[in-house]
Amino acid sequence: AVVDATHPFARQMPSHAAEACAALGIPRLRLLRPSWRRDAEDRWVEVADATEAVRILPSFGKTALLTTGHEAVQLFLQLHQRMRLVLRSIEPIPDLPLGVVHVQARPPFTLEAESALLARYGVDVLVSKASGGAAGHAKILAARARGIPVVLLARPPQPDGPTATDPSGALPWLCGLA
Repeated sequence: AVVDATHPFARQMPSHAAEACAALGIPRLRLLRPSWRRDAEDRWVEVADATEAVRILPSFGKTALLTTGHEAVQLFLQLHQRMRLVLRSIEPIPDLPLGVVHVQARPPFTLEAESALLARYGVDVLVSKASGGAAGHAKILAARARGIPVVLLARPPQPDGPTATDPSGALPWLCGLA
């Protein structure tokens, strides 16, 4: 059996796992953490992808904190002359245009640290993947507390098949295979 526990924004691995399991007749379970839940105080704008986020972003603020990873950086950089960009990523991002701020850091982050980051750079809009999970939730809470809009990139489509939202939910599936 295969338990596919890749990141909610992994595009290739879930499809490869599904194809390989189907070809070999091996049972597969997708372990997929739930997205964050919207609170009444949240000011979320959900978009299909980074292209749509780039299109609408300038209408929401003057300084954006981008927490979308390195894949979409080039798309967002086309905005660097129209608004201030603060990029946070785990990996280094070389050759950024003058004026673009890069914060290299690895989650988890505390609510206090996220609030301080938003204040330090005068962030008035947050862009994030709708990845869910505790490690990145503090940025959502900090934006909520400051009344900052959040542009959330939708998750990519996932292959069909059984899904669990946490490891304890995977156990009955695994035990049922025996």
